[in-house]
Amino acid sequence: MFKLLTIAILVLCILFSIGVDVSPKAVGYADPPRTPTSTPENQELVNLVNELIRDESCVLPCWWGWNIGEDNIEQVQTTAERIWGHKLTTGESEDYIVYSLTLYESMNAEIEESLNYLGAFVDLWIDSSKDQLIASRFYVGFPRANYADLEPYMIAGILSKYGVPDEVTVDLFAVTSPIELILRYEPLNLYVQYNVTYDAPYYPPEDYAIRICNNLDNIVEFQMQVSISPEDVNLPTGFWDNPASRNDYEFDIEEASHLSLEEFTEVFSRPNQCFETLPISVLSNLESTS
Repeated sequence: MFKLLTIAILVLCILFSIGVDVSPKAVGYADPPRTPTSTPENQELVNLVNELIRDESCVLPCWWGWNIGEDNIEQVQTTAERIWGHKLTTGESEDYIVYSLTLYESMNAEIEESLNYLGAFVDLWIDSSKDQLIASRFYVGFPRANYADLEPYMIAGILSKYGVPDEVTVDLFAVTSPIELILRYEPLNLYVQYNVTYDAPYYPPEDYAIRICNNLDNIVEFQMQVSISPEDVNLPTGFWDNPASRNDYEFDIEEASHLSLEEFTEVFSRPNQCFETLPISVLSNLESTS
């Protein structure tokens, strides 16, 4: 018995010494993300995106040089010409003018040739009646295939910069991969969504728990929106619905797992971390609080 106890203590010491989280809240590390191997056609554009992502002089509601809730149409286009060298293309609806900026049509397809959405896009919404910039949206399909370094916008980066969100929800419309993980920072009107893949049997048993990791390779879509008062903004649907509004299949992280908001933030502020949801049998009986 003493010999077994000694061995157990030695194993724990080794785990702590190499930095493995042995708490019951986290369930281990994900594999490190893959690294792009080819070179981009426009390195200057990639460098510019990297600079904008890391620009600490532009603090929300300033985003990439635009001031959400302040800029008018002329100011939006002036900033676009100053930063990007050209004006933005436009599309109009009944209440909004939508400016769209395509950063890339295709990125690093060498990582995985079967990827369909390798683009990165910026949309800006102007309230026509007020001539006011009311929202921005940044979308990236398959961040791992992106030449730009998106780590500051991935889950660990957002949590490290902005701290504990007001809400973290898991969208359980279908218990299939990928699953939507949404972070909401209400005072900042900042909403971030990650579509996260996970491994699961085709017909998972009822006691199966979904293992969600914040590794870059597990994130197949990323979208970030900054807006003014979300109650007054009903943005047209595009790649996603207005993230300020919850749907009937969203559940708080506290309901869907054993994690509190603070514990989720502590775990996922570190890269390549994982946690598990409650078993599917429990998740299927949850009632949304939307």
